[in-house]
Amino acid sequence: MGMCVQGNFGAFSHTDELSYAYDWSLPTGTKVLATRDGVVAAAVDNFTGGGHRLENKAKANYVAIRHVDGLYSRYYHLQHRSLMVSEGQIVVTGQPIARSGNTGYSAAPHLHFDVVDRLSTEFASLFLTSPTPEPMSGAAQDAPPAAARPSSGEGATPPTVGLTAAEEATRSTARELPCNVAGFSGAPPTSVLRARAVWADPSTADEDVLRNADEVTGAIVLVSRCKHVDFWDKVHRVQEAGAAAAVVVNTEKVAALHIMALPKPLKGTKTFASIPSLMISAESGAAIDKAARVTGGAAVLELRRSPHCPDPLT
Repeated sequence: MGMCVQGNFGAFSHTDELSYAYDWSLPTGTKVLATRDGVVAAAVDNFTGGGHRLENKAKANYVAIRHVDGLYSRYYHLQHRSLMVSEGQIVVTGQPIARSGNTGYSAAPHLHFDVVDRLSTEFASLFLTSPTPEPMSGAAQDAPPAAARPSSGEGATPPTVGLTAAEEATRSTARELPCNVAGFSGAPPTSVLRARAVWADPSTADEDVLRNADEVTGAIVLVSRCKHVDFWDKVHRVQEAGAAAAVVVNTEKVAALHIMALPKPLKGTKTFASIPSLMISAESGAAIDKAARVTGGAAVLELRRSPHCPDPLT
């Protein structure tokens, strides 16, 4: 059994949302066991690197298990390609779920363990409706989003809430896009929100007013992540343009999802967007672009509240 090297309110990294957590020093490759019965809510093991560097944040392999009382147990810094479970799988106490490692923001091989009452990847569900292309790879996937994106040319089209019988019938062919809801997000819709996917112009939303405000009204608007515009400003500018939802597309090659937070000047102010605000991976963003090219117009996205989303969200 490993030694506890950091406990609750640890000065190294157990602050804010991570205040109640434990780090256990373990040799890489040690079997990690489920602490309670439950259902696997999230499972990631595609990250390879680790170290005490900022670029490694949000790049830890992990498993999150949802329990019958609504709590989640989380196991972080797992070894690359070591998962023994998958999302949706029922697990029992003591069952091996993965092997310990040193991935993500980590100074040495260890297991981070905590219990939380919400999981941001379970706040909302986002679907790309037909056609649903296979994930892109190679140069197409690695290419950064461009300022000019496919346009439907139809002008602003109001989104629909709920689905017709015909639309419901096509949902079985839709591809779910993993998403992470921002810490300042507006509440996801309780009914299905179906709308066109439109890229902001400029794609990074680095101007106070979007150039294509007429087109983004009522749409689910995509914005590319960048270093010079914070998440809140991106979402706020999309919101002011009349979008139904904001989706920030990550630019990292790996399928990393971050919990978008308020900038430092706004932290602690209880500031929230009025529209749903999500992050998706670069791979998912490429899939949306490919669907738009296949249709010769705009891809269509469906957004809805997850049954596990806390109420209220904040």
